[in-house]
Amino acid sequence: MLWLKGAKADGRLKDCWNLKVDRISMRDDNGVDTGESYFVPVCTEQSFESNFAHIDDENQLEILRRNLNSNPVSCPQNCTCYQNRKRVWVLSEIKRGFRRLRVAGRITWKAFLRLQWPQVVVIGMIALIIILLKAPQWVPLLVSLAKAIWGKTP
Repeated sequence: MLWLKGAKADGRLKDCWNLKVDRISMRDDNGVDTGESYFVPVCTEQSFESNFAHIDDENQLEILRRNLNSNPVSCPQNCTCYQNRKRVWVLSEIKRGFRRLRVAGRITWKAFLRLQWPQVVVIGMIALIIILLKAPQWVPLLVSLAKAIWGKTP
């Protein structure tokens, strides 16, 4: 991982949301895991620049394993897939928060629908009292809304 930090500091790799690190397990000729492993940088958008992109994946991994300290891969200078890691993380956390609110609202609504009508009336009256106490400026709006619902003109 020290190589990755150095590559970011040198500008060869960007601190991008798409930059990941894969752990590759070494296998012997029979395909048995030898217990040894190494780490290679991976771009989820596959936009790395390298001199060996034309080689098959197995040989690319071998080149990375043996030559990682000689900077075999880098991010393109003007990568169109670049996404700032911190910005994407913040946006994903905001989306997750909204998703949780939506789920909580859906659960609350389903629970409200399972109530008996007297319970709904009591909850509605409590909500109305809270609204009237906390926001008296809404009273005229609520009165005109009630009149519109029951067909009386203001």
